[in-house]
Amino acid sequence: MATQNGTATPGANPPGGTPNGATVAPSTCPTANPIRVTRAATSPRRATEVVVVISDGTNLTSGTREQTDFSTPALTAPDGSTITDEATLRKIAALVAGQRHRVLLTRPEPPDAAAAVSRKPFSSPGTYVVYNASSQLVADVVVQCAGAERIWSFVSEADPSSGQVNCAVEPPRTNALARVLFQNNC
Repeated sequence: MATQNGTATPGANPPGGTPNGATVAPSTCPTANPIRVTRAATSPRRATEVVVVISDGTNLTSGTREQTDFSTPALTAPDGSTITDEATLRKIAALVAGQRHRVLLTRPEPPDAAAAVSRKPFSSPGTYVVYNASSQLVADVVVQCAGAERIWSFVSEADPSSGQVNCAVEPPRTNALARVLFQNNC
């Protein structure tokens, strides 16, 4: 219970505090130790790289290639300082995995990297759109710093997927991302 103008306010958090007891305060921390994730939310999945591949049945030709912004993983303190140390980010990725999200620490290889004319569907003549997709993840991470627990913010790409669209066949209505790529690239 916190006070507001000297009056107790039920259910309110104390100044600089959270319901779970971790404090939110600016800090400079030489060694941040992530302890747990209190909240993790993702935005809708979007294409991060799209490649149009044209096959004549014997050769593949890459057409247009489009890359969108890919969030570099970062842990941000309340004072705005950031940590991009790989070991710390890996520890947070493991904590976030407990909340059923897969964190991407680097951009995946291009969606056409494994495309080969000997593999389906590229063995058949046609125009195909291949893509990588992911969601942007924002998580509140409790970090132990200088003996106190503080809430820091973690941002990264998460929940990756890849796919392909055959430009000769309209995707089902249930696959909104494939439908958008079909409309924009075929």
